[in-house]
Amino acid sequence: MHAASRPSPRVRRLIARTSTARAASVFSLEMMEGRRLLAAAITSAIADAIDRVSDRSIYAKAQLDVTREWAVLADAKSNPAALAAKLGAISVKPSSILDGVFIATFARSKLDRLGGEWIGHAIDKVVGEGASWPLVATQQIPRAIPNDPRFPNQWHLRN
Repeated sequence: MHAASRPSPRVRRLIARTSTARAASVFSLEMMEGRRLLAAAITSAIADAIDRVSDRSIYAKAQLDVTREWAVLADAKSNPAALAAKLGAISVKPSSILDGVFIATFARSKLDRLGGEWIGHAIDKVVGEGASWPLVATQQIPRAIPNDPRFPNQWHLRN
């Protein structure tokens, strides 16, 4: 996608559905158990990324069949236990980073029996098409590491 691209209408609807009062700002701080937490609202760049990873055609069947965790967009005020029951997941936890995103974990036995594609379709029936994506593990390969002797001290450049 080029820089001027806009999220698909499907993702724009999802952003509207999951937006909260704090969505006017990109980041917010909140207190929880005496600790300050940083939370992020869904921006257009994040919406573009969600649109890309929610397209299941980019994943091989083998990848989906071993993925136990799925990210699910839902109302930020959703009850995780109720969402887990609807999805058939063994647990659902709110994302620690994005408002309105929950991490659903499915039993290995369910994956073995039904397959990852079936789980994706089952999630779609509950939260809507394009409102979920598999959390597929990928191995990142360093592309280039500068030969600057002070590079190890520049931790912010190593991403």
